Amino acid sequence: MTSDFYKKIIVSVIFIIFFYPCFLNSQSCLKEINYFQNKFNIPNDILYAIALTESGRFYKNEFIPWAWTVNVKGSGKFFSNKSDLDKFINNQKNNTQNIDIGCMQINYFYHGEDFEDTKTMSVPKKNVEWAAKHIIKLFEKNKNWDEAIGKYHSFRKKKMKTYLKKVEANISLIQKRLESRKISKSEKPKIVA
Repeated sequence: MTSDFYKKIIVSVIFIIFFYPCFLNSQSCLKEINYFQNKFNIPNDILYAIALTESGRFYKNEFIPWAWTVNVKGSGKFFSNKSDLDKFINNQKNNTQNIDIGCMQINYFYHGEDFEDTKTMSVPKKNVEWAAKHIIKLFEKNKNWDEAIGKYHSFRKKKMKTYLKKVEANISLIQKRLESRKISKSEKPKIVA
């Protein structure tokens, strides 16, 4: 076998090790969001828009929710894989419990007891399922999607209003992408910057 063959193998292995986790991450939130949004009949891409508001980032010219995201005391960080995220969270737990975790940025201090541990909180399926159930509870209690969306973030009126505007902007972005691509509502777009 030639040295070119071995070089191609080495480059392929390096690509898989370093970039495949990012590719999986870019799809993991969207897959779970689509599933739970449909399962719980959450209208108008609300769950998707909340995820973009909470953990959205640009990756390969797409604005997507990012699974390996954490926010500590207002400072957001994006990781390339779950292992790095979990290590960071584990180190932070000794300093603060005000940590928002994962696709839907669930707060450890307020909602950590709903999960086995922080590693479970950062699993996209568990993270998005909890958020979907939470937004449904907020809607059932308030009988109003705007109130539910605002209270997903905060119970303070001013923060609720600001947050709702951000989510509405992301709903609009999602809908514009659907229209521009002329695809059905059952297909979810890749949000291109």
